[in-house]
Amino acid sequence: MLFFPLLVLLLKTLGMKVVLTVHDVLSRDVLRELFGPRSLKGAASHFALIFYLKFLAFSDTIIVHLKILRETLIREFLVSPEKIVLVPFGVGNVPRVAPTLSWQNKFSGGKVVLALGVVAPRKGLEYLVQGFSNIASKHPDSVLVLAGPRDTRRPEYLNRIIKMATSIIDIDQFYYTGYLDETSANSLIAVSRVVALSYLYACATTSILYWIMAHRKPVVVSAIDTLQEELEGYDSSLFVGPRDSAQIAKALDRVLSDDELAARAKGFMEVKASLQSWSRVAMDIVDAYRLSSGSSTYNPAVPISRGVLSY
Repeated sequence: MLFFPLLVLLLKTLGMKVVLTVHDVLSRDVLRELFGPRSLKGAASHFALIFYLKFLAFSDTIIVHLKILRETLIREFLVSPEKIVLVPFGVGNVPRVAPTLSWQNKFSGGKVVLALGVVAPRKGLEYLVQGFSNIASKHPDSVLVLAGPRDTRRPEYLNRIIKMATSIIDIDQFYYTGYLDETSANSLIAVSRVVALSYLYACATTSILYWIMAHRKPVVVSAIDTLQEELEGYDSSLFVGPRDSAQIAKALDRVLSDDELAARAKGFMEVKASLQSWSRVAMDIVDAYRLSSGSSTYNPAVPISRGVLSY
């Protein structure tokens, strides 16, 4: 990554047009989460990132997926707004999942609450575990499933989560799968009732969300700025406060109990996936490249594909 700005400068020197896609930056808020509110390392990192992004801004066009990221690049990293194009992240087609009895047999047709992805501290899984434990006895047919590999930077976190879960959740209502290949993961998502995204803070475009969206599955999701933007118009009762086990428990209870609520959430995902299908998003990407060559009147601040939904 350190050589990337030099590559941009080299390409520009050679007279080429450069279009970059930036999925995320470490904002002040994220650096405070990582290093503490008064950390010199955090302040130094932010200062270095300003210079790094200024070099990347020699590009003709920078594509981002979220309005909040566009605003952060302009406000914190002093990137010219005319260079930043807002193109939503694309949602794939509904995965063709072959009938898989292994997960159905494993969970005996119960209601699966799924947490998917790398098991990292920023996912707030301890709050999800505590929240699920609060309502597990009310929903004896439910099971909390944790699926994903160990975080290589914080390998001890997985052990802590498993130890916590097995101490407060009945053995029949918690299961850790480990790493899953794409086929197995798709099969597991397909049999899930709801997917929980209990993230503590915003860091990177949440590609897991768009994977879940492709399956049209409901989510119980942290009310952090990126996820609120990505799910604008989603049922407010399924947003929860970060680090709030009580709210997580209440939202899980709702979606496990209320079939109509679950159906409305699925309907939201259906429409959202259609609005942000790759076939539509691809046209926005083409326009972004045309903008870099001066052959488009595309407004970089207004994405064509993104819509606001209400249910």
